Amino acid sequence: MDKFTALQAVLDDPTRSENEKQIARAALQRNRSSEQVLTPESAAMLHALGKNHLLEISEHAFETYAARFGDAQKVELSRQWSQWVAPTELLNIIRWSEVDYWRSVRSSAETDDVQQHAAQQIERLSKEKA
Repeated sequence: MDKFTALQAVLDDPTRSENEKQIARAALQRNRSSEQVLTPESAAMLHALGKNHLLEISEHAFETYAARFGDAQKVELSRQWSQWVAPTELLNIIRWSEVDYWRSVRSSAETDDVQQHAAQQIERLSKEKA
C-alpha cells in the first residue's frame, strides 16, 4: 500500500480518532503541495545533487551548485529554488520576514504547487508565532 492510500484509509476508517484523522489530513496536504513543476535547469540540479525535490536542497548546496553557471542560468535556478526554500541569509540581510517573503511568493506563483506551498509556509509560521 502506498503512502497516499494508507493516509486515505486512515481518513475513511470510522474507528480512527479525530486526532489520527487530523494527522492524516495534514500529511496528505503536505504531500499534495510538495509536488513540483520543474524547469529543465532545476530538474538537472536535482539529478546532479541526488535529490528528489527542491525542498531538499540547502542554501549552501544551492550556492555551490549555482556558482558554476552564468548569470542567466543562476537567475532561473534561483527563481525556482526560492519558490520552495526561503533564502534565510538574504532575508536577514534585507530585514524581510519569512511571512512577508512567503506572501510575496504566493502572490506571484505561476503554478498551483508553489501557491499551495507558500500558503502552507504562511500558516506554519503563523502557528509558530501564536
